[in-house]
Amino acid sequence: CLRGAIVVDQHGRTNLPHVWAVGDAAVSVHAVTADQRPVALAGPAARAGRLVADAIGSPEPRPIPRPLGTSIVRAGTLTAAMTGANRAALTAAGQDFTTVHVHPTQHVGWFPGAQQLHLVVHFDPATGELLGAQGVGPEGVDKRIDVLATAIRAGLSAPDLMDLDLSYSPPYGAARDAVTMVGLVADNVLTGQMRLWQPEQLSWARAEAFVLDVRTAEEFAQGHLPEAINIPHIELRQRLEEVRHQAAGRPVAVLCQSGVRSYIAHRVLAAAGIDSVTLSGGMLTLRAHLGQQSTDVLVKEPTER
Repeated sequence: CLRGAIVVDQHGRTNLPHVWAVGDAAVSVHAVTADQRPVALAGPAARAGRLVADAIGSPEPRPIPRPLGTSIVRAGTLTAAMTGANRAALTAAGQDFTTVHVHPTQHVGWFPGAQQLHLVVHFDPATGELLGAQGVGPEGVDKRIDVLATAIRAGLSAPDLMDLDLSYSPPYGAARDAVTMVGLVADNVLTGQMRLWQPEQLSWARAEAFVLDVRTAEEFAQGHLPEAINIPHIELRQRLEEVRHQAAGRPVAVLCQSGVRSYIAHRVLAAAGIDSVTLSGGMLTLRAHLGQQSTDVLVKEPTER
């Protein structure tokens, strides 16, 4: 036994003759991390059952595929799902990875009922190999995680996602789907067009960088880092020398609400020869990372009466 489960080979055989085991009772090897553990999910168990039945009567049986652990739950009005490995599993396995965060709506924003969903995707920073993804939102999470699970199984890289020909109609998606957005961001990172800083690097940003918040003044007033200077991205080109002077040789850590405007600002700064990085997923990701500490870390401007 291993972790309370029966050790089997790639065909479900145990160490006893004519005895096989699958599902919750058996040890599986994770497709991404190669971690050995039971995977208590009905899908992998059902598929393994078919292949074990074939193995019993076949001289050249097909091996049981290593599971990705694709799973989904509903919590109130929200759906949460994952596939592959998460940050903790990748770190424990010693796997180098880059994480990107996107926060699109489940279909085009102008169509009634648009609601934001959130995707976190991990990939190898050298090869672009997809390693895992997690998503949460009111609608559309299942579709995106299923597409990402298929992409991982098929061996697609993160940039390959931007070439997927996914169905589009205003009630169901967007011409630039959430999954293709992940591919675009990943390609920008791997080609060097985008340099990210992560919420886990907040201490570094506050201590060693010049924090530039490129949201509107109204958004900034609703909560910002106390060290941050607010220059809306549409004003940045006219105020580059102001940024250069205040940065005083420090890298510029840019952020916005979801990561789109800060990417634009990052490209403007880079074109001007200013060292900059953009916060992955913006303030939405940072607030999620801080959790209950958000009220202690972020500052609100007083409301005029």
